[in-house]
Amino acid sequence: MPHALTSAMIAELAKANIRPRIFLEAEFTSGTIYVWSDVTPIDWNGHTWTGIGHLGSISPAPETTEVRADNIVISLSGIPSSLVSKVLGEVRPNYPVKVWFGCLSESGAVIADPYLTFQGLMDVPTIQENGQTATISITVENRMVDLQRARERRYTDKDQQQLYPGDKFFEYVPSLADWNGIWGKGNQMAGALGSENPDNNVGTCFSGNTRVLTLAGPVAFDNLGRLSVVLTDAGLRIAELIVHEPAIREMLDMGDGELVTPDHLIRIDGSFHPARDRFLVSAVHCGPVYNLHVRTFTADERHYYLANGIVAHNLKAAPGGG
Repeated sequence: MPHALTSAMIAELAKANIRPRIFLEAEFTSGTIYVWSDVTPIDWNGHTWTGIGHLGSISPAPETTEVRADNIVISLSGIPSSLVSKVLGEVRPNYPVKVWFGCLSESGAVIADPYLTFQGLMDVPTIQENGQTATISITVENRMVDLQRARERRYTDKDQQQLYPGDKFFEYVPSLADWNGIWGKGNQMAGALGSENPDNNVGTCFSGNTRVLTLAGPVAFDNLGRLSVVLTDAGLRIAELIVHEPAIREMLDMGDGELVTPDHLIRIDGSFHPARDRFLVSAVHCGPVYNLHVRTFTADERHYYLANGIVAHNLKAAPGGG
């Protein structure tokens, strides 16, 4: 919040004797209340503020140079025990509260302008009973406490509409979970059961520990689900995991033990070349290998990104080609 006092407040605080007052605005189920630390009503900021005198108290509002969520506690005492349940029914978590520090002039007028010292959200109230009366205390959380709460977002159309109304990126996600078919044009469908489909070509694959950039961050191939949202040249796209049976293969080491088949096309200096043109260290791999089939009709959108910075293509290079 801004830390600025008006010139009138600065002049008043420089005096030997001042008349400080606290103003509290708080929202409850029946409406917003306006109270202050005097005993008579007063008009300020477009509202009439009810005086509660010593029946109300507020803990000090901490000042710090650190980025942290400090809270305050507001208390109201002298409440008849018979009215405690009614008072508690007025309190709701996350209702807003504002606190101002102000001063009165010698004539009893509010000096412009009281300083907003704290604003936050109500937490659960506590009760202290003492015979016929009770004291209710409410912790008011600094708004920065929201930074400590987990963000529970979902990869669903309903959740997406809350942030980006009209965006259809996740519209068909529920149906994809049970979808079983061939994605693409006629030649892709014809080759789905044979070697004509580049995505089914065992010559262009990666080892299972190779990480792909997904919507959830870097994820290894062997930890991907059947469908994933991956980063491509055109942005985020849905991709299907292609898994080939375990076998003994000669592959190339891209670093950190991540392996690629020699013929897999990767982007080098702006165009696609077989991986053997960049990586020279070979390794024998025994196990399954993986690839992705990016679901799109546009060939240029089929290039997907690995966590190591490599941009992979689905197509296989011609033997001995460059």
